[in-house]
Amino acid sequence: MIQAVKEGCDALTITTSIIDGLIFAPTTQDHSVNYRSAMIHAYAARVLSNSSPDEFAQKSHALAKTTDTVTGYERTARVGGMIDKEVQRTGVIRARIEVASCKQRSGGRWVDRPPIEREEEENLPQGHAFVGVVPCWTEFGEPRGLGAEIENDEIGEVLKMRSRENRECALKVAMAETQINGRPVPGK
Repeated sequence: MIQAVKEGCDALTITTSIIDGLIFAPTTQDHSVNYRSAMIHAYAARVLSNSSPDEFAQKSHALAKTTDTVTGYERTARVGGMIDKEVQRTGVIRARIEVASCKQRSGGRWVDRPPIEREEEENLPQGHAFVGVVPCWTEFGEPRGLGAEIENDEIGEVLKMRSRENRECALKVAMAETQINGRPVPGK
């Protein structure tokens, strides 16, 4: 993407998705996934310059924010930002967002109701295949290595919290207990 922008491409489409569960239906055509996704259309894309002090500072700030977001805590406050040579070697694109779109699917086979539970099973044919949701989420393992953060369990606590939040979200999505703009989804 950096090379394309350097060669004159000034429009970008950026997408991301997270899978929250697999939907198993009675027929394969009704199988689905619970997910969250976003798509951004941007324009006026350009690679920030190393020669402009202002743009170099913007690059350094963007890279620090990325590090802190990915690690889940203010990691750069602990270890410092990237050294100038690293910032110079890393490309950062700045672009104007034209349109952003987000989508989400939650629940079981039918989006407007939770998955079938055991007590409803008597209405299904004898020997039927599994019908329901298998929640999935990102879970972080125990940190391995050396340093004061490990000794103080700082990183471990942050990652446990993020794992717990990811699990709770996937389970809520599986049971269609989601919210839009802070309000319960209609029919929940």
